[in-house]
Amino acid sequence: MSNILRHTFIISDHHFGSFKLPILKTYSQKEENRLIKNWNDVIDKDDLVYYNGDFCDGNLDDLCNYFKRLNGQIILIKGNHDIFPDNVYQAIFKNVVNEVILKDLDLTIHHCPGKHKTKFEIYGHLHRDKDIIRHKKNSFCSCVQFNDGCPVSLEKVMMKLI
Repeated sequence: MSNILRHTFIISDHHFGSFKLPILKTYSQKEENRLIKNWNDVIDKDDLVYYNGDFCDGNLDDLCNYFKRLNGQIILIKGNHDIFPDNVYQAIFKNVVNEVILKDLDLTIHHCPGKHKTKFEIYGHLHRDKDIIRHKKNSFCSCVQFNDGCPVSLEKVMMKLI
């Protein structure tokens, strides 16, 4: 696999800031700090990160503060919890899109699984093992809790899919 794939990463569904919202709570503040450390241990400042959805459940200040703490050039692929207008995200992230299609890899990267026309798919959104089993063939779930709390290189993902 190419050097580009080694420096391109995938991750989703941190729901940063959700510890402030008891009904949505995903991680405690201490756990969030550990996830940020994990991220920065793996990602260098020039690495490309496709973040496929549900970055932050907090307010705009939370969004900016979490983003500033993370290494890498982050492209946000919007998820159902990414509720701010596109221009807000565009002022923060490298780019903001609804999906990414990498034609050379026959790969779609998006948030919700199932709606793709490529051979391979990377998705987030699903937070339970039983939901992921249905989407296993030619697919990879990028949710943080299924990947040891770390971004995964596109090289490793493609080796699992091929």
